[in-house]
Amino acid sequence: MTATSPPIIPVPASRISAPEIRKRIKIAAAVVVALRAPGRRLCGRRSRRPVPDPRLPTTDRAGEPHLKAEQLKLSNEKATMQAEQGQVRTAQAAAKNAMTTALAQVRAQYKSKLASVQSLSANSSRSRAIVLSSTISADGVYVVGKDIPSGTYHTSGGNQCYLRDTGEH
Repeated sequence: MTATSPPIIPVPASRISAPEIRKRIKIAAAVVVALRAPGRRLCGRRSRRPVPDPRLPTTDRAGEPHLKAEQLKLSNEKATMQAEQGQVRTAQAAAKNAMTTALAQVRAQYKSKLASVQSLSANSSRSRAIVLSSTISADGVYVVGKDIPSGTYHTSGGNQCYLRDTGEH
């Protein structure tokens, strides 16, 4: 490995999921902790003399360039995660607003249709009452104005139906 830090390859934010970002941040944090204590081994025992990591560039301060690169990566990952969280919050707010608007429209449509149905029902009830009150449903004698309202009546005819004036007014 050379003295320069490895190149940072940008990955479009849309390809990285939030759990993947958290995983990368944890790994970067672990690397930072490991690089801050160059005299410590991974098993946790302190050696008598620092053991240099052959993978790290040799400088006055071993691991400092790599540490800065990892800190920069960590900072970039945090910024990406914060930006994505902002996008998620914005999308959630937009979805909530859309749902509220749609619900208000549906309620208004329902109210309008309910009023129409109630109006039709009332008209139908009035029409039915008029038809029932002016219908002669059985044989018999009916007095106009008393038994049936005055008006024009129709029949299928025949010799069994006639009109007679009783003289009562």
